[in-house]
Amino acid sequence: MDLAAVVHALAFVETLLLGLMAGFFYAFSICVMDALAQRPPAQAVAAMQAINRVVLNRLFLPVFVGLAPLSLLTAALAFAAWPLRPALWAAAASLLYCAGTFAVTVVRNVPMNDALARVDTDGADAAARWAGYLSRWMRWNHVRSLSSLAALACAAMGLRG
Repeated sequence: MDLAAVVHALAFVETLLLGLMAGFFYAFSICVMDALAQRPPAQAVAAMQAINRVVLNRLFLPVFVGLAPLSLLTAALAFAAWPLRPALWAAAASLLYCAGTFAVTVVRNVPMNDALARVDTDGADAAARWAGYLSRWMRWNHVRSLSSLAALACAAMGLRG
């Protein structure tokens, strides 16, 4: 198998995984957080705390974390094996995922999740903490959703050649 075929296989897997991530973050943007917002704050905080614990599982975490180095590897190899135009699409996909999805999660959403984990659902400040968390977390989740979707589109364009 030549390098171009290997890169194509990697790019195909990357595209599928980007689709999973885009759908995951999109679901939070359009329904999960809205459903939690309709609950009393103590219930919403407890539910989000549970979601944040459960999401760190053997199915989500390897895809979410592994997609960053996979996309970087795919982009680097694409410059060695593909024509410039599809290689640039691969690089754009990698940049969008690594900066707009992965880094935003690590720098913005995870610290907010960690702070929410310390909120006492029965505490007097739970409602205020939830309101502040919800609006900020959603803003950054929209960034992750759009970045993942844009990365998916770029990866698909790179596969087109």
